[in-house]
Amino acid sequence: MIENAKKLLDMVVKKFGDNKTLLLSGESSSGFLPSHSGLIESQDNVCLTLRTASSEVKGMFTGFGFLIGGYGIILFLFIVFFGGGAKGNWWILFVSILIAIIPMVWEMSRPPSRLIVFNRRTQEIYYDRKGDLYYAVWDGIEAVAYEYSIVNQYSG
Repeated sequence: MIENAKKLLDMVVKKFGDNKTLLLSGESSSGFLPSHSGLIESQDNVCLTLRTASSEVKGMFTGFGFLIGGYGIILFLFIVFFGGGAKGNWWILFVSILIAIIPMVWEMSRPPSRLIVFNRRTQEIYYDRKGDLYYAVWDGIEAVAYEYSIVNQYSG
């Protein structure tokens, strides 16, 4: 277990290199203006909730499955209407429906990703790590931040 943020920072620098790494602490300012992260789920007077990375990709496999499955269904319809009947090409329709349905069922059966919750009233942070729910009091807590680039369906 990592005892403090400085050891974690050293491990990050050793693994990824020193790419504008910044050690954040509750007692001092970072010197940067606050930014509105795209990962903010909700924010009010009591709680700030952040989405995790797994919630960003939820639905992508289903969308891709429906895209490929839709092309297969359109191909089947072209064969039926312009090729003179199905004549044993029902397997194209069956495979296309499976390609569309299987990712949807898989993503719907996965448990939803839990949010990281910052509770201002109790001054605690709640987070999920591998199925276990943890919390930490944020008095004296430290965090490590480093520059990175996000590439997903919402940004380039």
